[in-house]
Amino acid sequence: MEIPVSSSSFQNFIVDSQLFEKTNKALINYLINWYNDNPEAFIDDMRADLNRILQTYNFHNERVAISKSYSYEPPLDYIACDIRITDEEDSCCCVYTAFFDQELNIFDDKICG
Repeated sequence: MEIPVSSSSFQNFIVDSQLFEKTNKALINYLINWYNDNPEAFIDDMRADLNRILQTYNFHNERVAISKSYSYEPPLDYIACDIRITDEEDSCCCVYTAFFDQELNIFDDKICG
């Protein structure tokens, strides 16, 4: 059985829609809001303050997936885009995921360590 999505078309979609750029902007906003809301928890979880993370940590484009969630009625089609955050030694701190609807609006996001 063949996957019903062309790999080259999917890659073109990722580039043309600037999916990683949109996700990176949302990630920066997420980090700023988290730091402003609870700097102690932020530093504890991320192992650094906001300025150090933005200046010295690495942000790696990790994954884009087209998904269908059957937890909703009707089932929800969405795109998940992941960016992995690593420290100066390239040790993974966490992965940020932005969830996009079919119009490429972010409807949810999360960070997992």
